[in-house]
Amino acid sequence: FGELKHGPLALIDDRFFDKFKNDFSIVSQEVESLISTLKNSQPLLPVTKLPTSSKIKEAITVINDDYSTNLKGVYVDEKGLVIIKYNEVENDTWEKIGFPKGSISKGITSKDIKDEEINTGNIHFFVHGLDYPNQLSNFDAFSLPDSDALLSVSYAERPESKYRFFRSQGVILNTDAKYVHGGGETDHGSGYGKNIDDFKENYAYEGSIRHSDRTFISDLIKEELGLSQQEYLELINKYKNKPFTNIQPQEIQEKIIKALSKINSHTRIGERSYNEMYISNPDVMGYFAYDWDDKVGEIKEFIDNNEKVKPFIKENAIEKDMPLIIFGN
Repeated sequence: FGELKHGPLALIDDRFFDKFKNDFSIVSQEVESLISTLKNSQPLLPVTKLPTSSKIKEAITVINDDYSTNLKGVYVDEKGLVIIKYNEVENDTWEKIGFPKGSISKGITSKDIKDEEINTGNIHFFVHGLDYPNQLSNFDAFSLPDSDALLSVSYAERPESKYRFFRSQGVILNTDAKYVHGGGETDHGSGYGKNIDDFKENYAYEGSIRHSDRTFISDLIKEELGLSQQEYLELINKYKNKPFTNIQPQEIQEKIIKALSKINSHTRIGERSYNEMYISNPDVMGYFAYDWDDKVGEIKEFIDNNEKVKPFIKENAIEKDMPLIIFGN
């Protein structure tokens, strides 16, 4: 206030200034309360950063005619496309190809929202489905610092472990924790083209129509770990923007994985199996594809089939030095 009074407000009468100061104090308290609410409800959704194709190739010494390599589950086609058949990779191979030490694709038994037993792991990321080549250009704009676009994504591990993705091919994404805005319970419409500010207006305040989307993830974790608001905030500050493998001790890591396995994926009309999170400023770090019926079969046959894996997905993966992950059997 001293700076204001001796700056643009220097000519304001002291009595008016004192009144303004008191009013500002009320507003300040409201803003402080709002900030506290937003911090305490920040979703914690750990993401595993994918290695580049070049990094993966450093561990490859043999490439066979069927695209297989010396690493089980890792393939390279004749054009240099690096392919990871996700369910085929053995646990000790993840670290060899550049994933965080201790990464596992399966191994933690949990239950989903329908109380059905599933095997989950600590490799997670965001995915967004694509149908056409021109959709990829949107991500150049989405990642800009001043972008106001809100993107619907799935917080993903394996399609068959908990839920289907929106499409059978698309991009694998990462974003700063502060750009994860909420989601999990309701459908917000089109995959992209939504505005962040409009969404925030509807989730920021207690009782607002999308407030439950903001608190859904934080409530799952708080309940599983028995955390207070302050304890959850400390957890966020310690582990934001870090993969699951950094969350220690192991017991806490597994409890959070189990909590997130309960992400609601069956609220949409028709019981369509999916989950929806809302993020902004994402970075593409890889591509994915899978067969709706889990009939991937031999990788060479699957990859070479342009109906199974769209050519623009393969071309962009090679151009951007990013791997293509194949989910399914």
